[in-house]
Amino acid sequence: MNTTNADELALVACPELNQLIMLREADWQFLPEMDGERVVGINGLRIWPQNWTDLVTVKYVTDAAAVRSNPLGKLVWMREDTLVDVIDQLFALPAPDEPFAPRLAHRMRSPLWTP
Repeated sequence: MNTTNADELALVACPELNQLIMLREADWQFLPEMDGERVVGINGLRIWPQNWTDLVTVKYVTDAAAVRSNPLGKLVWMREDTLVDVIDQLFALPAPDEPFAPRLAHRMRSPLWTP
């Protein structure tokens, strides 16, 4: 693993960030989510051949989510959990062209609470 001095300092403060470093080394692209001058989250993206897309968002080490969408933008896989668990599940997810990769689109959950 190629870590920088900044990576090493971050890992001392928060070892779970190693998961993001592993994604970065797997050619993921990242952008910070800002609130003014403050970073409030990290969003990552990987685009597969034929435009399948994996996304990850991290708000805190206990608040992360990831999705995969098909070329039409339909959700085929989603996980919400801790940073470590979500990224472990991403690494276990087969590439879109592999036989056991998820392909069926799911309905999006409504953001509204229903009784």
